[in-house]
Amino acid sequence: MMLLNILLLCCVCGISGIRLYCIPPGYIGARITLMNGYQLPFLTQGCGIDWPTTTISLIPIKPDVDRTGSFSMYSIEKNPITCDIEIENEWKDPFNHTLIFDTTTKYGITDYDRLSVIDRGKQLLREIASKMTIDQIVSSEFAELNDRIHIALQRENDNLGTGIKINWVRVAPPNIDVKLMEHYKSIVEHTVATKALGEKKKRDAINNAISFQEQASKDSIERETALSKFRIAEDKAQSEREMSLKNALAAREKSMIELNVTLETARVSFEKAKMEVEIMERTWGIKGYASDQIAKSTFPNLQVIGDPKVLVHRYLPGQDDNSNSNSNSHSHTNSAIRDIANESN
Repeated sequence: MMLLNILLLCCVCGISGIRLYCIPPGYIGARITLMNGYQLPFLTQGCGIDWPTTTISLIPIKPDVDRTGSFSMYSIEKNPITCDIEIENEWKDPFNHTLIFDTTTKYGITDYDRLSVIDRGKQLLREIASKMTIDQIVSSEFAELNDRIHIALQRENDNLGTGIKINWVRVAPPNIDVKLMEHYKSIVEHTVATKALGEKKKRDAINNAISFQEQASKDSIERETALSKFRIAEDKAQSEREMSLKNALAAREKSMIELNVTLETARVSFEKAKMEVEIMERTWGIKGYASDQIAKSTFPNLQVIGDPKVLVHRYLPGQDDNSNSNSNSHSHTNSAIRDIANESN
């Protein structure tokens, strides 16, 4: 359908005499009419028709690389030098058609970049070279020329208000007399070799510094590891000492408890024996009674219950006494035993 429309438009233009134009991407079209000359607005990307008396010139709004071509200049020693420059430039604001119109009106639609960029770049390089020796131009300061021209050229366009932005500048290696070229070629080779040697020494120094740092780091890690092991061993020894001390204190505490138990047992035994003596003295009126043998020999019909030293006796009935005179003693004994049992309760 689009192709059909274009063919139809071409037929109409051919019959009526109207001219067809197309503006490619990255450009705008400047209209120059026969009656009014160069005027706004610009034609933007796309196709259209215009009168056959109108001239349309394309103005790039994308980055554009311009080249000066070979031109001559002289060093401070008046040695001839041939050089070439490439410069990439573009409009700072490609949509500011008013500024573009003013600049192209002032410098020309086809000549604005040559007058404001190319010629100015050549003049700046000539001025810089005239203050430098050929050695500086060819070798020692050649790499700085690009930045120097770039900065100076952008500053001039900003002062003139052209609206042009300089993206980069590239100065081609200069051509000089053959004999001078051989001389400076050897100088450049020597400079490159010296620079390479210096860079190698710098890399070696960096590598040595890195190796030293790695070794120092390794030694530090080993020291930290040894110190950590020492601290662990010290903590373990301290724990063992504390455990040994705790065990010794526990053993001592156990011995004290056992000693206290032994003393308490002895005290209880003593109190028990003392109570026996007191009971016997109170019951029988015997001083210094210390065993149950007296009771057994006196009362053969008494049976000892439990520990022989505990004076709790039970009378065994049904056994005949040999003497009637002992009957009162038996009654007295049983009564005394009951009294002792009641007092103990």
